[in-house]
Amino acid sequence: MDVVKITLLCLSLSLVACGPAPDMPTYANPLIENQSESVKLEVVDPKDEIIFYLLPLNGRVLAKKTLWSGAYWPSRFGGINQRWNLLTLPAESTSPNWVEAFLMSQDELAQLSPTEKFDLFQGRYDYPLKTDVSTFTGENLREGMVVASAFYNEPTPKTLSNSEGIQVPFGSSDIKALLSYYYQKNQILSQLPQLGIKNKLDAGSFHVVLANNVALKNLSFLVDIQNGGEVLPMPVKSFASRVEEERAANQTSPAGATRILKMRTKVSYIAPSLRNTWEPVIGTPDQLVIIKEYSYELFLNYKNEIIAGSWLSEEQPESLWIPEKLHKFQGLLENLNTLLDD
Repeated sequence: MDVVKITLLCLSLSLVACGPAPDMPTYANPLIENQSESVKLEVVDPKDEIIFYLLPLNGRVLAKKTLWSGAYWPSRFGGINQRWNLLTLPAESTSPNWVEAFLMSQDELAQLSPTEKFDLFQGRYDYPLKTDVSTFTGENLREGMVVASAFYNEPTPKTLSNSEGIQVPFGSSDIKALLSYYYQKNQILSQLPQLGIKNKLDAGSFHVVLANNVALKNLSFLVDIQNGGEVLPMPVKSFASRVEEERAANQTSPAGATRILKMRTKVSYIAPSLRNTWEPVIGTPDQLVIIKEYSYELFLNYKNEIIAGSWLSEEQPESLWIPEKLHKFQGLLENLNTLLDD
């Protein structure tokens, strides 16, 4: 066994913590009848590993408190101006002035909307955040919610005092709402690194991003889990793959392919919550997980690199995005860090 093979085998064995990869086979010779240039695999990060036998077959995002289910705050219900915790207050949208807020009980303050609570915490009785939200033109905050859940620990309830001494109580869903709104306005999916938007998402590319991001980098990413129809991005939590069959490539295979691997992969996604809650949802029935199972083929060249893929199952992802964390809150929500557990 030469030095190159020994090195690759050692690297493969070093990945067992993320889930073992199969043993590295002996390199195959390129097909004699197909010597054209190899297909160039589409990847998000050019540094991503594409040698199949160096990619773990399973992995999960290890952070225990991120990737939480949250509501997506439909605009038709007022978005995050909605008084979701309403119990006894009248349904009108008139917000309390300083005197009214000072005289309100903790239970009454807890029933205000996320924006009203944050404006009160800021000592802004003219409610600028509430006004800003009222001009928001999007349908909901789904995209902002799933991006925020990938980077921030699930918020826990907090009660914070404003400069006038009013104790403002925030539930977990209040803080999620503020995070979701900020990310919805400040991180547009179309501007993120992405695959499958202009062209159909290749199964080989999906496998490479899945193994690199989740297993090797311990990072989630967003996937449009619907094949056609409304865009429905959800963050990946974990995956498990297996090789069901291996055979030699043929003349219908992509140029440069020497072998075909038939794969079956299960991916778990964190789904939006069906309701808002005062307490965190991780570890409860309100934390919703969707499992999708995909079947596809991977085409390997003589270097055991994945050069392309082909979907076999009707169930297949439409597109994917690599989200980015915003490291500083600005504008009306510049003090949002005060409410976070990170």
